[in-house]
Amino acid sequence: MATLYIDKPDIRLRKKDKRIIVEQEDKVIDDIPTFRLEQIVVFGGVELTVPALSLIFQENIDTVFLTKKGRYKGRIYSPGLSLVTLRLKQYERVIDKDFTLSAASSLVKGKLKNLRTMLMRFNRSSDLDIGYSALQIRNCIKSLENAKTLDSVRGYEGAGTSAYFSALQKIFKYDLGFRKRVKRPPTDPVNALLSFGYTLLCGDINTAVNLVGLDPYIGFLHEPQDRKTSLVFDLMEEFRPVIVDSIVISSINRKYFEFSDFEPDSETGGINISKNSIARFISYYQERLANVVFHNQSNQHVSYKKCFELQARIMARYIKGETDKYIPMTPK
Repeated sequence: MATLYIDKPDIRLRKKDKRIIVEQEDKVIDDIPTFRLEQIVVFGGVELTVPALSLIFQENIDTVFLTKKGRYKGRIYSPGLSLVTLRLKQYERVIDKDFTLSAASSLVKGKLKNLRTMLMRFNRSSDLDIGYSALQIRNCIKSLENAKTLDSVRGYEGAGTSAYFSALQKIFKYDLGFRKRVKRPPTDPVNALLSFGYTLLCGDINTAVNLVGLDPYIGFLHEPQDRKTSLVFDLMEEFRPVIVDSIVISSINRKYFEFSDFEPDSETGGINISKNSIARFISYYQERLANVVFHNQSNQHVSYKKCFELQARIMARYIKGETDKYIPMTPK
């Protein structure tokens, strides 16, 4: 079954028999039988006729509405929509210690592999002394295979991430004061860019999780807590280095950002990206999301932003028991 994406302006959806007709300026641009449709995803606005809406309810087609920029707004729930079944299974899985351990191990393995790939990329192309940090990360990946508890999985994640950030400062061509990862508040321009980038990434992963129908608050690596989108943080991990870190490294090394692009935060005592520079970083972020890469699990070339959705769908299939394990995205 397919997903219909509506991302063009002036689209009208109407019903004909048991088919959804897609029109633009009174011209039919698509004609889809409902038995082939699992989901409709609308970017921005769309004209949806009452008969078409009735057919969507009748055929239990999940219909999701996003902003033009792809932020989640809401969805149409029909009585037979299977999101309840998926979420009940998700709640069942989170108290299954074996499943939670397996999911967390896969998520961390994906993150650590991508961290190591990032370091090896620079290690091959320069005389930087970061090989030992890459070796430490590889050892953490190997140790994951024998991890018996969530605490040990999180420990290997912490050790691997620490090794990565200790090497990261050597990759920057210009010294903007970065010595280690500091989150709250960021104490230097690099940490400010990383924190801001991770915030953007969190919003896009949250959209993907909601699009698929998973509960964003029920994660496996990150312990579920009130007001914490734990599953979103889970699925962010493998994308942190390949999306945000990649942007920060390239923008600093090309001098796209300098000290003048940041300002002190009088309330926290930290450093923030200035209002005048935020739009520039967002444009680099959007360019990165538009990059087309090979998604190994689906065997297709898609944008990084599409990969967020595909990985959320892989997690949903894993939760439902349709696959043996969660396979993270690890671009070469």
